[in-house]
Amino acid sequence: MYGGWSPTGLPVSETWVYDGTRWQQVSQTSPPGVRGGRSLAYDPVRDRVVLFGDAPDPEDVTWEFDGSQWIARPTPFHPDENRSFIQLAYDTKHEAVILFGGYDGGLWNDTWAYGADPDGDGIVGGFDNCRTTANGNQADADADAAGDACDCAPADPTASGEVSGLVFGADRTTLSWDSAVPGAGSGTVHDVVRGEGLAELPVGSGGQEACLAKGLAASSATDPDLPVAGGGFWYLVRGRNVCGAGTYGFRSDGTERTTGVCT
Repeated sequence: MYGGWSPTGLPVSETWVYDGTRWQQVSQTSPPGVRGGRSLAYDPVRDRVVLFGDAPDPEDVTWEFDGSQWIARPTPFHPDENRSFIQLAYDTKHEAVILFGGYDGGLWNDTWAYGADPDGDGIVGGFDNCRTTANGNQADADADAAGDACDCAPADPTASGEVSGLVFGADRTTLSWDSAVPGAGSGTVHDVVRGEGLAELPVGSGGQEACLAKGLAASSATDPDLPVAGGGFWYLVRGRNVCGAGTYGFRSDGTERTTGVCT
């Protein structure tokens, strides 16, 4: 909690933290100054409390609290900082703090987003369809939510990027992994290779390998077989789309695992 009004009606500049049991006043450096009609929102991605509004003087910053002190973040482009009684809330889908409305002699009816902008194009958080490639116009010719500037197949709505790493689940006969679709497009499918042995996964081990599933749209597969007593199976999975095929991973010596099945 920050600021508010004293019993005498004057704005204050105190910071208080509630831990579920008790309130504690925090001694902080560089506080935002006295303000009453401000608003706060917690950003869980960056682990910061964000404050804006009811500035005592014109300021080109947004305030963040890191648990011990307030930090002034320069934001030359921002809403009117003198407005009060605004509403702030964190949007988990877009990973941004949303500001709406407020009062400054009249009522405001505008919406703003505050968040990370690694490519510096003015579009923050998940509102940017290419987070690390500047594309202020947000062009998306195939409407697949990946902007043309970072889409390897800008005319194909089923593919939008190269396939990244996949992670297996722990069930004995049903394999599950993180689908490559969110990062590579809806046209991405998966190939699953099964091999025999307990040593480190071999490279191109020929007859020891079998294609358990090829071109699988789902992110799970069931193996009807079990290894012999004292033996074991290993599995490799990759994603594939029109932009290319992902990797089956790498051995401890840094060489890439390859296989002659599921091609």
